[in-house]
Amino acid sequence: MRRLLAALLLLVVPAMALPSMAGAGPGGHGGPVRAAALDTPGARLLTGGFDNRLVLWDAGEGHELASIVAHDAAVAFVALSRGGDLAISAGDDGSLALWRLPELTPAGRIATGAKPSALAVDPTGERVALARFDGGVELRRLADGSLIAPAAATAPRTTALLFPDGGSLLAGTADGFLELRRLDGATAPPLRVRAHDFAITDLALLPGLKLASGSVDGTVRLWRLPGLEPAGELSGHERPVLALAAEPGGGLLASGDSEGRIILWRLADRTSLHVLAAHEGAVFDLAFGPAQRLWSVGGDGAVRGWQGPGFEAVAGGGGPVDIEPPALPGHARGRELFRTCIACHSLAADGGGRAGPSLHRLYGRLAGSLPGYRYSPALQASGIVWTEETLARLFELGPDRYTPGSKMPLQRMPDEADRAALAAYVAAVTGGDDVSRKERAP
Repeated sequence: MRRLLAALLLLVVPAMALPSMAGAGPGGHGGPVRAAALDTPGARLLTGGFDNRLVLWDAGEGHELASIVAHDAAVAFVALSRGGDLAISAGDDGSLALWRLPELTPAGRIATGAKPSALAVDPTGERVALARFDGGVELRRLADGSLIAPAAATAPRTTALLFPDGGSLLAGTADGFLELRRLDGATAPPLRVRAHDFAITDLALLPGLKLASGSVDGTVRLWRLPGLEPAGELSGHERPVLALAAEPGGGLLASGDSEGRIILWRLADRTSLHVLAAHEGAVFDLAFGPAQRLWSVGGDGAVRGWQGPGFEAVAGGGGPVDIEPPALPGHARGRELFRTCIACHSLAADGGGRAGPSLHRLYGRLAGSLPGYRYSPALQASGIVWTEETLARLFELGPDRYTPGSKMPLQRMPDEADRAALAAYVAAVTGGDDVSRKERAP
């Protein structure tokens, strides 16, 4: 594995300086970009981000066509209907939304009751499959979002979905299994095959009735359909593989990992053609269009286009955003801890456009009171005033207990020294009236 990785790194193509996509709207995303989908002609690209926003791009000219705040939490998945006139988004607010193109005007919204864990649109363009973190998997009509029937729940949950044809649904699970489920009313149990050692993150349909699966264990494996017989493995990633995309009707597969790399594979002989140093954060999603045009989105907030056969960067926009918190003397540990926060929270006074509000001059502020940000009613009614003590208490108990009903992701920091370091770093870097210190002053 190490010898192979060293050989691959000799082929690394550095990410080039990319021109910004100019046009309507705010100019892309204000944080990590999590999802991407390309229409069949390869003319329009849809992206969804941690800033709760959908952006529709002209994939040929490289400019923004439309942008909208689509959900009350991060956009987790996006898809386009086969005809290209309807966009689908699933958000961490537990809703599935339909949008008319090209203006991104609302066409319907359904409360699903839980965060999404996977999304897929069938090849007929009539149905959408949605997997939820509570283990449920449901089928809905694309025309109006109405429920057809809930499919059997999986335990552990479904983490990837794909329609290999109009009569079946393929699922990848959090325990590394592939499951092929019939949708024609058959009562037989699904075909279930152990595919990976850890969670399956993405699936891609390949020419010749084959399938590719990617996993947290860093592997990309190939399978024959419909029996899910092993057909090979693509070795080259040493980090979790998060995204896959197959060239339409061609012989190439792209895989992106948590380290920001994309590997282009030639399927005929299962060799790597290029390794792209694509993003300064994880590669969250990939979309492959005609004429070997590949799009990638990542944790650095960038939307990038790559053109074969050399796969040089040819377009980009919406980033990269500042994903490194500023260094301050005496606050190395607090800065390290804050790295997990900066994806959602800016430190600047004008730092809007991310999933969470700006933390500029946080201390002394009443929770849920910053103008221009859509807070949850629960946080607005909490009565909390942010201080070093209340911020540390948030991470001691977790948002689900300290601010129940808020949109903040569930996370805790069990170490008291770490909580103090984070709170002190926020005080030092953002300014504001630290009420807790005033109360302690002699």
